[in-house]
Amino acid sequence: MVSHHITLPFARKDTVDLYVCEKSGELDIFTGNAPTRECFWASRVIGRLKDVYFDQRKNLVPWEIVPLPDFCRSPEGDSRHNQIVDGHEPTVDHIRYDVANAMNRVIQDRGFSRFVKKHLVGSWEAEDSKLQFFSDGNYRIVESARPLLYAAPEKGRWSVGGRMLYLMTEANDRGERIALVSISESELRFHGRDGALFHIYRRA
Repeated sequence: MVSHHITLPFARKDTVDLYVCEKSGELDIFTGNAPTRECFWASRVIGRLKDVYFDQRKNLVPWEIVPLPDFCRSPEGDSRHNQIVDGHEPTVDHIRYDVANAMNRVIQDRGFSRFVKKHLVGSWEAEDSKLQFFSDGNYRIVESARPLLYAAPEKGRWSVGGRMLYLMTEANDRGERIALVSISESELRFHGRDGALFHIYRRA
């Protein structure tokens, strides 16, 4: 069986592998780790491969066409036969959950949170919002907070732990936690939405 494959780096040094097989308006999704020959999960979504994008700018995913590996034929979990329910079919947007769960399984970069704290301070921009993180532990969201998936307070206190970014009110009585995929000197990456694998901010 032919599949579309991409290796997705995250944290600083970890990777997961995503394999997608397309047939008649459905996509079979396999997530795992090629170096260890593990397939964590197989799922089925309604949609077309061309509706899956790399990021919110609708950049195309640089797929590699490969035979589906043998280790994907016996995944640890498989929801393909009970996931399609009329009126509640998962769409391509569901892929981000499979990717996020695979990253949680694979991560070995225990120093990632310390790395994030060191590099997060500053301003980050996407086309529809700006994130500002200050060295005193405060933050501010300018314009839209929608790219973060959750209704995080527009300003407050930030912290990092367990690969999660915590955005809390100044009173520290409510807030949100958002999974971080990776950070570099120039790029801050979150899990995507609306068919995108990632939502990416650039350093301003």
